[in-house]
Amino acid sequence: MSMPRCRPLIVLCVLLLTACGGGSEPPPEASTPPTPSPTPAARPAPAAPETSVVREAETSEYGFYTIQISSWQDREKAEAEARRWQQRGLETYVLRSELPGRGVWFRVRAGRYPGYSVALEAMRSLIGIEDPRIWVDDYIEP
Repeated sequence: MSMPRCRPLIVLCVLLLTACGGGSEPPPEASTPPTPSPTPAARPAPAAPETSVVREAETSEYGFYTIQISSWQDREKAEAEARRWQQRGLETYVLRSELPGRGVWFRVRAGRYPGYSVALEAMRSLIGIEDPRIWVDDYIEP
């Protein structure tokens, strides 16, 4: 008696089912989910160390602080910018500065404040904008 041709296919299917976890084995019994381990009681977070955002030296080596609004290589442009801010109510001045390798610049500055935080608050309230090109700097007599 000869073997039917489909027998190798059946053997192959059985092998595949066995390899894949199928076949005649019954499905595993449904197990109960593991009970979660108890979580420890929440502890309050440790207090953060006190830090200060105020600049360490509240007084400048020059004694006062000012707001630097802009800087120009052309004196006329700097003076026009200073006048524009004066019309807005700021007391401005132009400071000539020689920068090594960059030449002469004319800095438009406003105010004379007794402390860094005072100048910073004035900058925020008077100018009303946060602009990285405007900052608090040491006051140098013009």
